[in-house]
Amino acid sequence: MTSTLRTRLLLGAGLLLLLGLGLEWGLRPAPAAPVDPAAQAASEAARAGGEAAASAALQAAPPAATPEPLTSQPPAREQSAEEAALPTDTAAQNDPIEPELPQTPAWKLEKTAHVRELMDRQVARLEAERQAAVAAGKPEDAKRLEVAVARAQRRLGHLQEEIAKLQAQAQETGAQ
Repeated sequence: MTSTLRTRLLLGAGLLLLLGLGLEWGLRPAPAAPVDPAAQAASEAARAGGEAAASAALQAAPPAATPEPLTSQPPAREQSAEEAALPTDTAAQNDPIEPELPQTPAWKLEKTAHVRELMDRQVARLEAERQAAVAAGKPEDAKRLEVAVARAQRRLGHLQEEIAKLQAQAQETGAQ
């Protein structure tokens, strides 16, 4: 019996929701159409002086301006004296592209060592923030920062292993 009552209640609530949405949609104001000045003058004249004045207002009104068709080209603009002095050849403006350096084990070692230095600074900063949070009596922040320090230290361990591998590869290629 309770499932039947629950079903009826849910069905009724759904119908009320649909009815409310339908009423809201039906009560929305219509979007405003562009007002033709000639038609507006004619309607005002009809209210003021009858149909004869309205027809006279329509005949006296200038024709409505038609919108200009859209073009694919933007309107031309005048160049300033500075712009006119610049060369228009884009190839002359670009710097030559430098060739990419070979990614040798020594190069990778240098980049990985730089990343390790950055991670060392990050661990030191996080550790200082953790100590400040402990001193300020904020255990939630201290715990969050402790987790961040542990993660950064694990990354440092992985970077140290990568550096050891790259050093061995760099020595092998240097000996050859």
